[in-house]
Amino acid sequence: MKWISIVILLGLIWPAPASLAQTRSRPREVSPPAESILRLGETQAYREPTAVSLFPGRSVVIDFRNGEMISFIQVSDPTYVLFQTNAAIETGNAKTIVLRLSEGIRFEHLTQSDRPNLIVTTTLPDGTLHTYSFDLNIRSGQPVAGRDFNGIAIVPNPETGDGNTIQTSLGAATLNDLTVGLRLSIQRGYTAANDPIVGQIQELLARSRNGESLMELARTQRISMRLLSALGEIALAEQQPRRPISTPPPSHESNSRQ
Repeated sequence: MKWISIVILLGLIWPAPASLAQTRSRPREVSPPAESILRLGETQAYREPTAVSLFPGRSVVIDFRNGEMISFIQVSDPTYVLFQTNAAIETGNAKTIVLRLSEGIRFEHLTQSDRPNLIVTTTLPDGTLHTYSFDLNIRSGQPVAGRDFNGIAIVPNPETGDGNTIQTSLGAATLNDLTVGLRLSIQRGYTAANDPIVGQIQELLARSRNGESLMELARTQRISMRLLSALGEIALAEQQPRRPISTPPPSHESNSRQ
């Protein structure tokens, strides 16, 4: 009776989710960081594929917060990737996709890939179509706070009017942030000072300060928006207060199926 009373007491203090209470004990939870949703400007999002990491037992969302509604979805290899939308696509009200992994469903005559991708077409109220591509990275283990995200939010482009703000996982990066990020990248040995890309980015930043659109220059000169976003993140991370690490960070998991 003593042990039964303890079990009942624990159940009152930490109730299991209704869907799991009758079947198995509650697994250890991974608390997501406050910045668990990566915000991307819509132009940046549909110009280049966006990487999305999928972990066993966890859902990831792609949320269109820019007024676009989902009209078409295709997963290149659905063997391990399942998706749902918050509303039926044919209703014209679907704006959120939830992705998760399965143990594997074989489809006859369908090729498989360790790096499948997701294609999403959206419709604006005026009928304009946008097509987005997402690279799906199937990972093992659990997500690492501060490195992996629980989802992606596609948001309107920053209302700066100049096209010179880059969305990053840490917020919007300005031209000054990109300049600082480039300088820190060279100082830390991420790239060599004489690398041709350094000169290209310096020219891009100079022309942007003279009134040209950073986004348009990056497109015409074929400079990756991911690279510019990474430079912005380096600068923004430098501005954030340092948090002490009490335990060693988890080891990096390779991108592989279990």
